[in-house]
Amino acid sequence: MATGKVYDYFKDLPPYAKGAVILGVLAIGYFTGKQLIARISKDATEKKAAKSVISAQSDLNDLKKQGVQATISKSQSDAWADQIVAQFRNADLLLQSKALIEKIFNSLKNDADYLMLKISFGIRTYPDAFWGEVKNVSLEGAIQDELMASSIASLNSILSKKRITHQV
Repeated sequence: MATGKVYDYFKDLPPYAKGAVILGVLAIGYFTGKQLIARISKDATEKKAAKSVISAQSDLNDLKKQGVQATISKSQSDAWADQIVAQFRNADLLLQSKALIEKIFNSLKNDADYLMLKISFGIRTYPDAFWGEVKNVSLEGAIQDELMASSIASLNSILSKKRITHQV
């Protein structure tokens, strides 16, 4: 049988108070567990994003060895990456985000261009337009977080038509 001051206090409570204590303990357990899972998930997402950017640099180097050169400049890819993040920061403009990214993707000519954009984007930290959470994501992670599945499919279609093998 359980003994101790806490148990003695609990067993002397009226039934409605016992219920409130049990609900309180369950609520604390739920929110603690939720925060722990969110932190683990965030860490895994950030590691995946970092690996993705490192892989992009390696892939771009391989393409250069094969003679495939980017048709855009580093300054152009940097500017596009900045535009995408600026678009995602502004909740009022989220509906225009797909159009901006479509315009950028339509300007890409080959895999090297896409990889340049991905490398320029790197791992970006920006506040979520609706929830205020800071996100540390790669280009693909940002697009997947901010756009609907149908918009992502449309973007991937643009890339496929241009024979760009990378997908969002």
